[in-house]
Amino acid sequence: MSFDIIPDPKSFQQSDVFRYTWVPNFSMHTPEDWGLAIANELEVPSYITELWARFFKLDFVWRYGGRCIFMSNLLRKILRLHGYEAHTRQVILTWEHPERPTWGCQIGSPQQFLNGNELDVHQVCVVNGFILDWSIIPYTWNRCGVLSPLGFIGKAADANKVNYFDPLQDFKNYGQANWLPRRPKNEYVKHWRLDMQDELKEVIKEYFTIYKMERHDAKRDFND
Repeated sequence: MSFDIIPDPKSFQQSDVFRYTWVPNFSMHTPEDWGLAIANELEVPSYITELWARFFKLDFVWRYGGRCIFMSNLLRKILRLHGYEAHTRQVILTWEHPERPTWGCQIGSPQQFLNGNELDVHQVCVVNGFILDWSIIPYTWNRCGVLSPLGFIGKAADANKVNYFDPLQDFKNYGQANWLPRRPKNEYVKHWRLDMQDELKEVIKEYFTIYKMERHDAKRDFND
């Protein structure tokens, strides 16, 4: 399927009419062409891959791909407005490639020492058992080049049943990765979330200017 069916924000006209639903039978045949790493043999619902295509066309992947707290809260809010039960989770991401020794990172560990106003935290969005980690650009493309991924879709482990020996998930040419729930949580994230509320609302409005909500969601506001 051509992604031309996804409205292009750069050619948006106020007179344009856009759908109120997801694209029926949407299929992403080659996610690698869009820098998207999907865990091997994972059947991802089409609304998630279509959401990636929408974020890609809106340049959200590039604009917020280095801000995990902002991106995860943006995903959570947009998915909830679309009617899905989504939430954020603090994690420790481990990424490596057995054949590319220069690839790899571990982020979100409480033991990391950071500079300035950076937090020793990595946050993702979880929806229907899937982890959406779409804020990894500083650790992948910026460090490892254009062959590395822009975002991950993986299987979310049960946050209440932490198994620190869970195997890495296979992402084929993109290597291997897993996400362990971070313990203890970094509580300062709550302050950052409050500080970014106004910006978050503006970006959500930008999204829904192009990609409308379901009709039964049309009266919802952006304050809940």
